[in-house]
Amino acid sequence: MTVSSPDALSATPRLPAVDALLRQQHHDARLVGAVVLVRRHGQLLHADATGWADREQQRPMSRGTQFRLASVSKPIVTAAALRLVARGVLSLDTPAHALLPDFRPALADGTRPALTLRHLLSHSAGLGYRFLETDADGPLAMAGVSDGMDACAHSLQENVRRIAQVPLAFAPGHGWHYSLGVDVAGAMLEAATGLPLAEIVRVQVTAPLDMHDTGFHTDTPTRLATPYVSDQPRPRRLREGEVVPVFDGTVGIAYSLARASDPLAFASAGGGMVGTADDVMRL
Repeated sequence: MTVSSPDALSATPRLPAVDALLRQQHHDARLVGAVVLVRRHGQLLHADATGWADREQQRPMSRGTQFRLASVSKPIVTAAALRLVARGVLSLDTPAHALLPDFRPALADGTRPALTLRHLLSHSAGLGYRFLETDADGPLAMAGVSDGMDACAHSLQENVRRIAQVPLAFAPGHGWHYSLGVDVAGAMLEAATGLPLAEIVRVQVTAPLDMHDTGFHTDTPTRLATPYVSDQPRPRRLREGEVVPVFDGTVGIAYSLARASDPLAFASAGGGMVGTADDVMRL
């Protein structure tokens, strides 16, 4: 990734209500730092970077700060998938097993229904997420599945193989559950094109849109915002490998801070990208 300089853009407008909200959040110590962009009908109404990218090091937040995009990775990879669909490389109704022969997860009764790209991208495939399990010994955990934000030595193909070992929660197309489906879709794109997912996303989305600060890792980790955990009396720094519940009663996500700058970590379509607020707004 190359370094762009959005801070050098001409003076940008500000919305007083947004300024007031951010001031209050900083005053109440609920927010460490943020980049906020507001656009309506194509017109930029607000652009500002506030607070700290790293509070303890007194590193100010800037428009050029990179963030771990987590699930904002999903619409970026989905855009790449839909461009390939538009080109006829594959179809939304292409069964996953047509490209990934070993990916045939079963229902509880042992039947193995066809899962399509459409099911995977729309979270209607019957898959789940490890971090949403309510038991530390849940099926995805026992299968050693990665949610895409932890320290993980295995490949995307191996992760997909592990996902396939876990029974489906429902028949594809007969329910909705937030899931690792987009990660499996990423593996389908690789199989359909013969290219690494990072290259597919670059060619189909980030390069055409000049999203030069977005990818599956950063070469300049000093540009990354330091992640914090909401806590009392104020947010605290996230620790390497720390598990943080997203919802009450769930196991939570195991976070690897180092993963965002590791070029060898597998490309997680559902949660593994890094980028700037300006790049996300371009998308």
